[in-house]
Amino acid sequence: MYAFGLAVVRLGLRVELTRVAQSNYWSDALLQADVVHYCYGDATWSKRHYFREEQAPNVWRPAAEAPAGTVLGEILGQIRKAEKFYAGPPISDSGLRIADLAD
Repeated sequence: MYAFGLAVVRLGLRVELTRVAQSNYWSDALLQADVVHYCYGDATWSKRHYFREEQAPNVWRPAAEAPAGTVLGEILGQIRKAEKFYAGPPISDSGLRIADLAD
């Protein structure tokens, strides 16, 4: 995040606030944005639960559950899709398309 800010200043770019992202500060909130920024964590789920090498393999099967349509539900759904994506053969070898990962 700091690199983005430094690059913006160095390049003289203009920053504009948009509402395309929603954070997981309230993980049980209904999903209302196109992008989820999972910057927070709580007792239910946190990306920091998978920080150590021995914990990392468990990221694909989080113990947390969340209702569909909530911020946390979207995060967990994306993790499951990512597991399918990374478990398969390289895309160039499999004929898999990104659209195949959708529900």
